[in-house]
Amino acid sequence: MNVLKQVFTQNHLTTFFGILAGLPTIVLGSGVTLNAHWNHELLIVAGVGTIGLGVVAKAFNTHSTQDQVADASKPKE
Repeated sequence: MNVLKQVFTQNHLTTFFGILAGLPTIVLGSGVTLNAHWNHELLIVAGVGTIGLGVVAKAFNTHSTQDQVADASKPKE
């Protein structure tokens, strides 16, 4: 369980889903002509990226508790 918490709270996961969400939109909006299959694939990738961002994003008004801050501030062994 601790491994899943670590995986879902890392910034690199947010970056990954941000790329998945944004890159297809840039490609489709750039004027490149793609066939219907690739348009569909890029839209699916963008959708997965957007959903992923929603899963891993932290709300702006959600803050760490004092115990979480104290735990994060402890020196690592």
